Amino acid sequence: MNFNPRTKQQINETNLLEKGVYSFEVFAAYEKVSKAGNEMIELKLYVYDQNNKAYALRDYLLSEGRGQYKLLSFCEAAGLTELYESGELQASSCVGITGECEVAVREAGEYPAQNIITDYVVRAVAPQKQQQAALAQRVVANDDVPF
Repeated sequence: MNFNPRTKQQINETNLLEKGVYSFEVFAAYEKVSKAGNEMIELKLYVYDQNNKAYALRDYLLSEGRGQYKLLSFCEAAGLTELYESGELQASSCVGITGECEVAVREAGEYPAQNIITDYVVRAVAPQKQQQAALAQRVVANDDVPF
């Protein structure tokens, strides 16, 4: 077998997205408690590159502190501003949300290099209307009424 030898770091870096803005879809969300004892939501997302290859990433929406900026940003980008303003967001409200996010690379240190989500981006088209349209399509697609 012939191959080009590479280091663990080089191999790991070939499986990373470059810094930039990418489309995402939330495929799972869980309500948890942070190490500081604050409520948070753990998101599991697929982030898609230009070739539509999916990369699974995690992100955390924190209820307090500096992390609350990302919570607001996610809600704005996802069309969930009303829920944010109500002061209550359930993990189940996040599943199926699509949008755009800013991705960066956390350099290797104690752990290998990895992609992280630094922010969420509000699309030019109102995401709330996109989410409502997507929900309507799901309802129609699952409509078993024979008339």
